[in-house]
Amino acid sequence: MSFLFCVCQLGAEAALKQEVARRHPDLRFSFSRPGFVTFRLPATGADDPPFELHSTFARTWGFSLGKITGTNEAQMAREFWKKLDQPYPADDLAQFRHLHVWPRERALPGDPDFDPAAATPATAVGARLLALRPQLAAPWSLSINESAASGDAILDCVLVEPGEWWFGWHRAASPETRWPGGVPNLAQPANAISRAYLKIEEALQWSLLPIQAGDRCVEIGSAPGGSCQALLEHGCVVTGIDPA
Repeated sequence: MSFLFCVCQLGAEAALKQEVARRHPDLRFSFSRPGFVTFRLPATGADDPPFELHSTFARTWGFSLGKITGTNEAQMAREFWKKLDQPYPADDLAQFRHLHVWPRERALPGDPDFDPAAATPATAVGARLLALRPQLAAPWSLSINESAASGDAILDCVLVEPGEWWFGWHRAASPETRWPGGVPNLAQPANAISRAYLKIEEALQWSLLPIQAGDRCVEIGSAPGGSCQALLEHGCVVTGIDPA
């Protein structure tokens, strides 16, 4: 039986399940943790015809191949590749050029420790998986947690709990499906006035808004100025309106 996994913002699980039940009535809810939900796919599965999830609340999604549990990450990494060898033997793995590794969210937006793009422990797990990947007959380039191009096949590893990884794959399409865990690889510059800088950068990438230098933008409620700063760096002419 095939399964679909979805990751979402912490607290959005019920809304996600209701949306999937309405838009994809043939899917059946299976398993969930805060920020991580799985569904059973119908017998036709992922390939006949190709399945596409239509969801507002799913940050990203993919086809689950199972889970790995344990206390030794090195052993879990070896088990990851061993289990992948069943559906993708030998050089079939070469179709994947990306490996996305990320933890499910454990904090709400606004909480002091909220950071959906946090690199630890995903970076360490990704490095371990990369080091233990099988050697193929032909050279195999596999990147860790880089943004993919539309159409790329991506291996996924979701760190659901300490000692519990769910793994699978998906094909990149919309912008959020190209990012690890549906979160863009953005770093806040040292001179950024506020985190609103990152918010507008993510919004521009997610929406594919064709913004270009010279465009005129108005921001209503612009203090302290992070969004204006990002737009100015894109070469826009910005009018900020704010009582502060």
